[in-house]
Amino acid sequence: MLHRHPYATALALQVAPFDYDTPNAIIHAHRRSDEDYDVVPPSTSTSSAFAKRAPETSAIRRKIERRRSGKFVANHAGVTLTLNGQAHGVRCPMFSQGATVDGLIEVLNPAGVMRIEAKIEGYVEVFELAGNGKTRTEVLSEVIALWECPKEPYDADAIAALDDSSSVYGNGCFARSSKQTLVDLCPRVIPFRTTLPSHYTDLEGERYELPPSFLERLPSFPGFKGDVRYSIIVSVTRVREMGLRWKKNFVSRTPFEYRPLTRPSGAFPFPYRSKSKGSQPVTKFTSSIESYDPLGQHMKSQLYLPTSQTCPMHEPIPFSLKLSGSEDLVELFSQDISLPSFLPTLSSDILSTVLRGHHRTPSTASTSSTESSTYSGHLDSSYARTDLPKIRVALVRQVCVNTSSAGLYTDGSQPSKSQLHKSTVIGEGVLYASRLNESSITFSGEVSVDPRSGVRCAGFVTKNLAVRDMLIVSIKQPRSIHSPLKDFRQVIPIHFTTDPYTKKD
Repeated sequence: MLHRHPYATALALQVAPFDYDTPNAIIHAHRRSDEDYDVVPPSTSTSSAFAKRAPETSAIRRKIERRRSGKFVANHAGVTLTLNGQAHGVRCPMFSQGATVDGLIEVLNPAGVMRIEAKIEGYVEVFELAGNGKTRTEVLSEVIALWECPKEPYDADAIAALDDSSSVYGNGCFARSSKQTLVDLCPRVIPFRTTLPSHYTDLEGERYELPPSFLERLPSFPGFKGDVRYSIIVSVTRVREMGLRWKKNFVSRTPFEYRPLTRPSGAFPFPYRSKSKGSQPVTKFTSSIESYDPLGQHMKSQLYLPTSQTCPMHEPIPFSLKLSGSEDLVELFSQDISLPSFLPTLSSDILSTVLRGHHRTPSTASTSSTESSTYSGHLDSSYARTDLPKIRVALVRQVCVNTSSAGLYTDGSQPSKSQLHKSTVIGEGVLYASRLNESSITFSGEVSVDPRSGVRCAGFVTKNLAVRDMLIVSIKQPRSIHSPLKDFRQVIPIHFTTDPYTKKD
């Protein structure tokens, strides 16, 4: 029999004091030796296998091409950069993996121009003002357009070839009429076309996927940021009017957003499986809620994710949480609530609206806990008074930064490796209904990425910067009664995709 879960509002809105959601906690930093250094702490998930991600299909590409039929134009001091294949009216151009960067460079006044170079550049930068300084890793560097004057027109031979009476002043500078005769050497328009790579290789020979554009700041550490940035740099070298030996370099930098497009390898729901087999990913994640009594009975937890661990970023993630055990343990999650903690029953639609409208404001204090969150909030005390365990399903994004400096210290010692963690709750789960029998109780619901969380890309890993997403199931036992069970926390790695599954053409 299907029952409306009477505590859905309380369970979803409770802010349990777990490691990843401690009020007034945002960031921690701890130093590790080279031996125990790890970019991301090991996951407690029973399985870390992801469903394979597939590149965008031809149908998605055609959709993007139809949507991005406009041009992006940037003008800097007489040098115009035009990029084709962009959406109309965008302020920043955007490209995906394997995209063609197609456009042209136009010079309004080519007089005296000796060299024009266009370069596409990308880098990962970790900056810590009060620590080890700046660490920059180049992930993309390619010259996409280059023009150089075929012969230096301003050397002694060029001067001798000109008419002395009308072309050169007594001070050795060209007259404007002579300089005008050299304008034809520089083209006014230079087209370019290149294809973005999908991977890069660092200085140590390790191969990584090209990371998406990303920016993260840690408020508790002034001057600290982790940044992944891409841009197109146009450099123009020309001689000045009154001095042939003086060259002036003009550099314009046009940033663009790199956003790889991915989709799941198949359509969900996937079958209920605890091990991957062929194209069928893992969807069942089993753990146990331990008892305080070593000889006591544990409770079995089974989480079912029909979408597997690879989920579209902008779609809800359904889940089913089944808790199995003896009748006495199951009764802990289904007993009648006391009068002070009574909450009215809401319909699913109203409940979903209420929960998604609850937004926590960022906190700016620091803590020394092992994990922390940038979201915290204070709820009405009526939500906290319940004799039922508080069940919470949340999406959490963890940013890990390696702030170790390069090179040696002045005393010749190696720089120490350090690591900063920032965990942010980016989505809260909603419990809609429960199914109860003598040996188990099952909760059904869904969790989504909050649009206000600012998540625009999937997780990625580089040498100095790692971004990972996870689904955390936590059960906080009530303190008003003596519970035989301990608090429970399970971490399931999640990999987001930018698009849902579509059938191949």
